[in-house]
Amino acid sequence: MPISSAIGLGVRSLASNSVHRCKRLNQFGSILTNPSFLVNCITKTPHHEDHARLLTVSPIAIPQQKKEHLEVERKFVFDVTKVPVMERNSGPVKFDSVKFICTKSFTDIYYDIDERGYPLTSQDIWLRQRDQKWECKTPTDLVASMDSYHELEDLNEISDFLRQTLGVQTLSSPKDSQSFGYWLNQNFSLTPFCTIKTTRQHYLLDGEFTLDLDTADFGHHVGEIELVVHLKNEIKNAEMKIARLLKKHDWFFDTSGTVMGKLSAYIGRFNRKQWECMERSGILKRKLYPESLDDVIKREKE
Repeated sequence: MPISSAIGLGVRSLASNSVHRCKRLNQFGSILTNPSFLVNCITKTPHHEDHARLLTVSPIAIPQQKKEHLEVERKFVFDVTKVPVMERNSGPVKFDSVKFICTKSFTDIYYDIDERGYPLTSQDIWLRQRDQKWECKTPTDLVASMDSYHELEDLNEISDFLRQTLGVQTLSSPKDSQSFGYWLNQNFSLTPFCTIKTTRQHYLLDGEFTLDLDTADFGHHVGEIELVVHLKNEIKNAEMKIARLLKKHDWFFDTSGTVMGKLSAYIGRFNRKQWECMERSGILKRKLYPESLDDVIKREKE
């Protein structure tokens, strides 16, 4: 390219053969907003031929947090006589909205290893088969006032997690859910420790909170309010939102005493050994005596 043409583009070349000068066509601020920026360089060759070289420089990539399925939930006791009042949204303090979704029934089969002292449930890990679908709920341990779990549903992810947690090396897991239970037993000695059939009334409160009212086939009733988030740094905010909702509508949500979930109630009633294993690990204390909602809200104000 002739020097005169380069000047027409706003770029000056030096007369010296050994000197190269570049003029940026975009300022640094543009780098942050444009996908790339351009630099024109005029290079003098030994034969005094001018060449324009166009360089494209990519912006620095900012790592993104991995999105996950994270559940933040708090259990509560409910009075069945107040359920119709909640459904009509005619309680002493009204919700922004109450939407009944459905009533459904499902059967859960939970697995652990008896001879190893229940290493999963003693770490608040819940491996289950819900109506033929495998799920593994693993704790995030990021909040003290309620449960928060990362839920695994992919069979490869579940098997990788179990290998790491139980310290057992195995061959690849099967791809189908029907063979997965047999594979778990053969490789990890995992066996069912309880089967629970649940009837659930499912609601959406204020357009974002999932409300489940469960009745288990062994006679236990419990409610659960839940928010799903996708980043770990969103868990604390979800905890705060749930705490505020429960306190605002404490006419319906009773968290004042010891609240037992279905599994804690089942294990306490039918499996003394497992209960004692969970007690020794400290999981029972955390689940039965979580941080109070008042403390959560007080923390927010500090």
